[in-house]
Amino acid sequence: MNEGNALGNHQPRLFTRILGDRIILELVGEEHRRLRGAIGGFMRPEVLKRSVGRMDEEVRLHLDKFWRGLWSIPVNLPFTQFGKSLRASRQIRSIVTSIVHEKRTALAGGGLNSSDDIITSLLNFGLEDGSGALTEEEVVDNVMFLMVAGYDTTSILITFLIRQLARDPDVYDKVLREQEEIVKNKAPGERLTWEDLNKMKYTWRVAMEVSRIVPPTIGIMRRVLKDIEYKGYRIPKGWQV
Repeated sequence: MNEGNALGNHQPRLFTRILGDRIILELVGEEHRRLRGAIGGFMRPEVLKRSVGRMDEEVRLHLDKFWRGLWSIPVNLPFTQFGKSLRASRQIRSIVTSIVHEKRTALAGGGLNSSDDIITSLLNFGLEDGSGALTEEEVVDNVMFLMVAGYDTTSILITFLIRQLARDPDVYDKVLREQEEIVKNKAPGERLTWEDLNKMKYTWRVAMEVSRIVPPTIGIMRRVLKDIEYKGYRIPKGWQV
């Protein structure tokens, strides 16, 4: 079965109502490849190094309400979780849109480099090679998606990592010793650095094994684009899997 021809991205409507219709998880074909290239072009080690230890308080204040509504019952009333999430989504979208406008102006004036941050990178994508810039909707929707994806997958992985460490004392002791070795060389309150992360080799292997056993990404839906047969089962066109 060729998944590229038989299945297309299609997330639950409440998901796109909160994050937007132009998120990468909702697109297929050339549109998906284009956005994947735009986002992937920024996620390079030399760029990520500068982000270790940085956190945005404004985003974290809203994410608690914002993210829980993605899997709530989609009833838009003021007191429902979904209604609260839509309001939080509008607040975040307004903030992100304002930042996009500021970045676009600064980029046009030559005051920013495309590797400075993800918004600038997305705004600059397609301009140099003439392939066409992303729309403002695509930039805003996918910045919002990345905030949620980066927050939630990390928290899920950490949750199951802690559970696994509690079940395996030997692995826990090895992880603890590795972390203590790093901590003893740092001043109180000093932030982690990229070099610190590179020293966590055993911890990294444990985290990767946990993510293999319990993948932190769930709920990725596909829509069947044509009737398909899979191991003796018929899946009709239009079904969601």
